[in-house]
Amino acid sequence: MNKHTTSFLCKSFAFLICLLSCWIVTHLLNERTCSARYFSDQQAIDLYYQETIWRLKNLARESINTLSLLHSQQVQLEIISQDFELIKDPNSRKILQRRNQDCYTCGTSVTSEREYTSEYTPHLLLSNMNMSPLRRVGLGKIGYKLVFGIPTVERDEKYLIQTLTSLLDPQGYPEHRRALFIVFVAELHNSSYCQDVIDEIVRHFDYELESGVLEVICPNPTSYPPLNHLPQTLSDQEDRLYWRSKQVLDYTFLMWYAATKGDYYIQLEDDIIGARGYLQHIQSYVDSSDHHDDSWLFINFSLLGFIGKLFRASDLTPLIQYMLLFYYRQPVDWLLTNYLRDMMCFLGQAEQECIENMDKSSPFFVPSLFQHIGTTSSLKGKVQELVDLTFDNFIDNLNPPASLSTLFKTYDTNTLSKVYLGQGYFWGMSVQVNDSIIISLINPQVLISICVVTGGEVGRNDILSSGQIEYSTSNNQDYILLCVFIQGVANCEFPKNLVISQIRILATMAQAQWLIISELTVKSMH
Repeated sequence: MNKHTTSFLCKSFAFLICLLSCWIVTHLLNERTCSARYFSDQQAIDLYYQETIWRLKNLARESINTLSLLHSQQVQLEIISQDFELIKDPNSRKILQRRNQDCYTCGTSVTSEREYTSEYTPHLLLSNMNMSPLRRVGLGKIGYKLVFGIPTVERDEKYLIQTLTSLLDPQGYPEHRRALFIVFVAELHNSSYCQDVIDEIVRHFDYELESGVLEVICPNPTSYPPLNHLPQTLSDQEDRLYWRSKQVLDYTFLMWYAATKGDYYIQLEDDIIGARGYLQHIQSYVDSSDHHDDSWLFINFSLLGFIGKLFRASDLTPLIQYMLLFYYRQPVDWLLTNYLRDMMCFLGQAEQECIENMDKSSPFFVPSLFQHIGTTSSLKGKVQELVDLTFDNFIDNLNPPASLSTLFKTYDTNTLSKVYLGQGYFWGMSVQVNDSIIISLINPQVLISICVVTGGEVGRNDILSSGQIEYSTSNNQDYILLCVFIQGVANCEFPKNLVISQIRILATMAQAQWLIISELTVKSMH
């Protein structure tokens, strides 16, 4: 039986089901009218009517399940047919073997996801249950320990590159090899924006894409249910209702995609930065939590909204089901709180006991490891100025010993040594062209990388708008360009096996705003 025959049978069966349903509705309504003559009690009539509707719903559900099964069989036949063609070609057998090896652990999960997505998102039946991404850039590997989900949409001010630069800090290797960062470009009505984001990420993070640390996916718009004319809730205007409902669905489909990729899933946003060493802290905390207590539902690595919430991948399915059921009812962080209450509390329980259960099941890591830096919301006209007051970016800085000098005028006690030693930040009052910071290593040595992040929660706009990082060696006192600042961040690697003696951070243009350096990390071989 070929795929065309199977498709014809599916359509024919669907047509017969529709005819049968129409006949049953007409028959049951006639039966209800005739039977009403023998009922003197109105309650009996209503009861009979409810039973009829219940029978009809069961029949409809059975019909949908049958259609879903036929479609699944058709897809399997197409895959088998494609595999058979691959097997014929000896050069293609390795591709088939690699694909089967990559997917053997995710078959059960995908099946279970389709089972409930067909029930909670019936619109997918009309689009062949198309939950797969429309575009994907990256290796598509599985077997990671930590998977980070980063949804992003088009907005007036963009923070994504700054966010990725902070999260993909070379200081995190080799820990990064156990983590996957998925950028989910959730733009449904601007197909070119997905390609624009992909192009920009390829320019800045080609190594991370090629090494399997980073993936970029774009959803199929048909995966989303209709978002127009949603029932009004919380007295929200239509644009806000659309925005928050779509945000819930963005998170849901990103979780669905990430669930088979690793052991743990962490929800982030596209306008955050991570503290130094955040990966090591997360991994050690999760390991200790799983070893001593497995009763937690999720762990908070940030106090704000849905940022920094970590889940076991095996716990995502019920959360996804919950969010699909109530996606237009409440904002996504409210849904998470209600989900936690529904999972940990029961009817008639004392409120204090309920709160204690919720606290125990959602522990907080202090200080927070992620900070919100965006002020321009993805909802047009909304200004978001929330910051996490417990965020601490100054955690154990092990920069090589050096003497420091600068031409920037220092504000108050926010000196250069504070940021270099990981004890605070540097704040300069004015920025003139050719102003610089010079780091002279006490012992010239081979360096791996340098990361400089400007701006911060104290002064968000106090970034180095135009600047570059240079270095000199013991054999060559002239400065050599290493990299430039992009959106206030410079993150670059030194040439291999080169002994560095000095590093210079240079302003290449004067600017009106002051300068804050919130991170200055130099990684050496020692």
